Amino acid sequence: MFRFILWLIKQFYRRVCANACLVIGFFIFIISFGFFLINALFSQIKTHQDVLTDINLALVSVVSEDTILSK
Repeated sequence: MFRFILWLIKQFYRRVCANACLVIGFFIFIISFGFFLINALFSQIKTHQDVLTDINLALVSVVSEDTILSK
């Protein structure tokens, strides 16, 4: 495992020396993707969360009405 991590570090260093713009773009992409991910998981508006909850509850009630046990 240590050799693999060392190999990754060496490859990363070679890429930085070869093309610094590519590495800078990669870091900008990772940071922006992290912001979108945090927003999608934790920072949703309350109304959107209520709509999703209502949809889930409606689907569960429809399924429970159609089961054999409810007849």
